[in-house]
Amino acid sequence: MTLDNILTKAKLTEMVEQLVHFEKMSYIDAVLHICSERGIDPADIGKLISPPIKAKIEAEGMAANLLPKTNSLNSFL
Repeated sequence: MTLDNILTKAKLTEMVEQLVHFEKMSYIDAVLHICSERGIDPADIGKLISPPIKAKIEAEGMAANLLPKTNSLNSFL
């Protein structure tokens, strides 16, 4: 195994952002795509997902009604 194959939090964040930007994937799909490519169980990737990516995945989940919506400024407008 080379150092290029080691998946860090920073590398995963960069890979996810590139897939979202260039391949027009959702954040959820980008993470699942990386898991599939690297043979990683999606249940094991959570510790490598950075807080900003987690927040974006959570927002996608709420927008798709997969997660309960939380209070936000929009609920007061």
